[in-house]
Amino acid sequence: MRKFTGAVLVAGLLVAGLVATAPTLQAADPTSVSSTMMALTTSPVFLLRLQYFLVQEGALVLAEPHATVCHAARFAYAQGVLGAPAQAAANAAALIVSTNVGGAVIVNTAVQWSTGSQYAGQWDTSAGDTALQTAVADQWNALARCDTGS
Repeated sequence: MRKFTGAVLVAGLLVAGLVATAPTLQAADPTSVSSTMMALTTSPVFLLRLQYFLVQEGALVLAEPHATVCHAARFAYAQGVLGAPAQAAANAAALIVSTNVGGAVIVNTAVQWSTGSQYAGQWDTSAGDTALQTAVADQWNALARCDTGS
């Protein structure tokens, strides 16, 4: 019986098409921000990520002190988010993708999943979870329609 090394075996499987290659991401066209924004704000992948962070922030807002600036509006928005998170994500998406986090506007980090991924063809942001969570927290007052005077 002939023995094959790992490299030879993997090479043979790749040729035979039996091993999937790692998915790659394609960057968005930086000259067409509005088109990229439309793709990102309607992408199921991005909206699910945004929904997750809206719910997380909403739970924190429900527990904040009543003395917090604009608490009533923030609280009401949090209740709305927790009651209909998918709708809240769809409504918040345009503002969130326009948010500057760590020197990069979220829409400028848009990428499209290529073939080889379960998300093939879908848009997302290459911004990490911390950046997206920060964008949601930073824009909560605006999403709640608070007039903070600033």
